[in-house]
Amino acid sequence: MNGGRKLGIGLLTSLLVLLGLLVVADRAAAWMAEDRIAEQITKRAAEREIRMRGEPDVSVEGFPFLTQVMAGEFQAINIRMSGVSLDGVDVDTLDIRATGVAADVGKLMNGSGEVRASRLTGSATIPFSVVEEALGIEGTEVTANAGQLVIRVPLDYGVGSVTAVARAGITVTDGVVRVKVSKVGIANGKLPSYAQSALDTLARSLSREVTMPKLPYDLKLRGATVTDSGVAATASARDVPLGS
Repeated sequence: MNGGRKLGIGLLTSLLVLLGLLVVADRAAAWMAEDRIAEQITKRAAEREIRMRGEPDVSVEGFPFLTQVMAGEFQAINIRMSGVSLDGVDVDTLDIRATGVAADVGKLMNGSGEVRASRLTGSATIPFSVVEEALGIEGTEVTANAGQLVIRVPLDYGVGSVTAVARAGITVTDGVVRVKVSKVGIANGKLPSYAQSALDTLARSLSREVTMPKLPYDLKLRGATVTDSGVAATASARDVPLGS
């Protein structure tokens, strides 16, 4: 009885050790693939003159990883680029999620072979300075409050000047960001009635399109919201090579 029990415990222990070794091997293969994908993305970014700080942080989703290797298709890959410069605009982080990713891991490990995603989604927070530049009025300051843009603009109405304050929302249509003013007033005091037309004209001029920096991988802008840190943009693309 004791001998059979010891044998069972021994077999269980061996099985657990084997499973542990398989898990370690699986994770080691995933880490190596993530490293190679990061290298490929860095290389492709340099070719497209996309600057970023160091290599991107890459993580492959799904377990076990080795079954994905055999199939040549990965469940999902998450990519985070830090310190990215997009058309001269500095962005803290650009997060990309790739799904339906096909790759020959053997070639990938040798530094060759294509990594292609059937779908990409991306997100980045664009600084308010982009909106300020697009409005084109010297002295403009853009901040946020309760999910809306707060736009402060110097307003000269002939015999005096005030600081106009506009609240505006943003929408995205066909990949274009539009600023739409919902309310405009002045920061302090009262504007003379005869100067109201100048305020109305300003409100109309602030409602306009804003050109956002071009995103990599042909990502097309799909949506945007106002946050305290800037304009949070979301984008997507289909059938995109991540590296080759």
